[in-house]
Amino acid sequence: MPENLRVRATTQLDLFAARHQDLAAALAAARNDLDAMRDVDAGRDALALVQDQQRTVREKLGAVANPADADTFEAELRALLVEEAGLRVDLRHAEERVAEAQRAVETLGALVEQAAAGLRAAEDRLVWATTYQELLDGLRAAIAAPPLDTIVADAVDMLGSAEHTAADVRLDDLLPAQLRARAIAREREAADHSGDAVAHLIAAEQAADALAIDGAPLTAAVMATKRFFLAAVDEVQRYVGGGTNAFERATAVFARTALLPDLTDAQVAALDLAIDDPARAAVDAETALAVVLAQLTSLERAVDDAQLAALIAEPDALPAGDAAVIAAEEALAEPTFQADLLAKRTAYDSAAAAAVDAWEVEVPPAVWSALADFIRSERALNDLADQSARDDMLDLLDSTQDDLAAALTDVDVDIRRRWA
Repeated sequence: MPENLRVRATTQLDLFAARHQDLAAALAAARNDLDAMRDVDAGRDALALVQDQQRTVREKLGAVANPADADTFEAELRALLVEEAGLRVDLRHAEERVAEAQRAVETLGALVEQAAAGLRAAEDRLVWATTYQELLDGLRAAIAAPPLDTIVADAVDMLGSAEHTAADVRLDDLLPAQLRARAIAREREAADHSGDAVAHLIAAEQAADALAIDGAPLTAAVMATKRFFLAAVDEVQRYVGGGTNAFERATAVFARTALLPDLTDAQVAALDLAIDDPARAAVDAETALAVVLAQLTSLERAVDDAQLAALIAEPDALPAGDAAVIAAEEALAEPTFQADLLAKRTAYDSAAAAAVDAWEVEVPPAVWSALADFIRSERALNDLADQSARDDMLDLLDSTQDDLAAALTDVDVDIRRRWA
């Protein structure tokens, strides 16, 4: 099981509270030490008294007439000078202790303020962790309970069911195979394009994370792991919230599709094109163009990735001179590919697009709507039927939760390390 976020935050809060108490106690002790250091004034008074005594003895020495008396006063003066030296040492030590105590009070006072702020932040993190741990516990419980506990097998069964077959056959009856295949391909192309865009964005974010980690590794690690964790949570929430609904919706879509009415004779005639009809060739031309446009997108993104890498390596230089950028641009500009792209674009011109439109418009809107619902439902069921994808999704949730917990703990420990 992944690390419990609430338990982690509670443990860290207790440690922050303990360190705050330690620092507060140290500050109180330092203040007591400072208040108790009265020996500086006493030392100064004692030093002043000895110096007064020395002046008195010197005055006596200056007025002495008997050499025997001079010896006595000189011995007394030597004793006072030795006493003064000792008092000066004691006074210097006392002054140093006071200065050190003052510095300790100032330093500990600042640390206590930091610890109080750290304790409040730890309390906030506990609130956040409690909220998310409850959410995570609920999501995992939902996945382990009906109907999601058997949703994979249920989706597999539905894809092989008589209801699915009846809907599939009905659409075949109502739609020319070429038009249906092209509509399905468009859906897949749109999904692939969207997926590529997301992957491209994630690559850029990861590059930014790497730079941030170089500058402030612990803080940046928390930001990065938290983003990945929240994304994993969102994915599981969509699965839990939409899995049952998608299954029920697919069941209703298949039943509804199987009951679509027959086309009129006029509609059948309009859709039944000759093998050599220009519209059929135009659909093939659109399909061919879609393939080469997908290659174009991949090549263009390769250029973008190379430029990004070049700018990260040298932000003040023009990326156009980078070897990887040059190679990616050369691949994009490769004559054979560009000639193929031009040929496919030329083949699917405005006349071809108009021919496809003219053929597709003969399909009743209800049939197009039913096909769109069928495609979405079939995709949703295929997603639900993918046990490995479900396992990967849950593994990712566990790993990102552990990564976030570790990153948060590293920051917490580092804060307390600096206080220590």
